[in-house]
Amino acid sequence: MYDFESQQADLPASQRSVLENEYSRARADLEHVLNAKINYFVLDSLESARDSVLAVITGNMDFLSNAKRLAPRAYAGAGHWARAFEFADSLQDISEYEEYMTIEMALLELDSSSKGVYKIQDDEALRGIIEPYAADSAKPGYWK
Repeated sequence: MYDFESQQADLPASQRSVLENEYSRARADLEHVLNAKINYFVLDSLESARDSVLAVITGNMDFLSNAKRLAPRAYAGAGHWARAFEFADSLQDISEYEEYMTIEMALLELDSSSKGVYKIQDDEALRGIIEPYAADSAKPGYWK
């Protein structure tokens, strides 16, 4: 009988697996650098930094694993409210983002309002979205 497992362990790694490992490492390094760049711009007090955050996120959608979650907030931060709502709304149909974008849309609505968070006092629909998050201990935002 042949012992295939021991023979496979003795074989050197294939070129493909070596390249796949290098690619995976390089991609992780790139994501780390892009996140560091975003953090740098977020902490910058200049107005132009907001556009830089938006440019880094939208220009690297394929390399940032959380880019789709960050994009609506980046558009809003740069003052592009219509695009923020449009982007968040487009992700609500994707099950992976549905719940997150529901709350994000509500927060964008509050942030874009001249009343700010006090708009929730007058808007039943927004209150209906936000209150379940505040009351559910299993959700982020639990306040009791």
